[in-house]
Amino acid sequence: NAITVQSLNYYNNFTNITAYGNTGTAFSISTSFDNFINGLLSYNNSNGISFNSAHRNTFYNINLSNHSTTGVNVFTSSNNTFVNISSLNNSVYGIRVSGLNNTFTNTVALYNRQYDFSAANQVNGTSFTDSILANYSIANPALLTFRNTSVGEIKFTNAINASGLNLLGNDSSDIRIENNSVYFNASVSGLNSSANITLYNIGDRGYIIPVI
Repeated sequence: NAITVQSLNYYNNFTNITAYGNTGTAFSISTSFDNFINGLLSYNNSNGISFNSAHRNTFYNINLSNHSTTGVNVFTSSNNTFVNISSLNNSVYGIRVSGLNNTFTNTVALYNRQYDFSAANQVNGTSFTDSILANYSIANPALLTFRNTSVGEIKFTNAINASGLNLLGNDSSDIRIENNSVYFNASVSGLNSSANITLYNIGDRGYIIPVI
């Protein structure tokens, strides 16, 4: 691995890392908490970022591409924060998550050969904000939240379990959060589930008893 943080290592700060051509992982983090990483360019490695039992870490401004396996692999790791993440053209997964309450903001996962987003198990509380995800697999029922900070959010209160080619982020996605409306593709059976829907800044439309 290019960089490994492990064995109960806390409160490290890393900035402006470039890693390429490694047979291992560009940034591996295991049993380590509360680290801050700002700026990682990783390409042509085996993996971009790999987590194993690592919690409460923060990653900003991460560009991952052309890895032989996965861009972001979060394994049994919870409460991590990812902001401004790009994971493209990886040979297996763009983003693979196993763990609770991980949050992704301004995240793009596209053109990955197997899945752009794969949710393995125990991923309740995972959220994506202002993000683009295409090919997806939610293999085990999960409570997920999807948010567009300009217009609204959908927070599933019953678990979803689905797969498809276009999850989030454009006009033909299975989940769309748009101005004054939220849509999910009911023909994808695993997405047809109860949710709390919030629309932002809609103002007073004169409705006495709104109906959904």
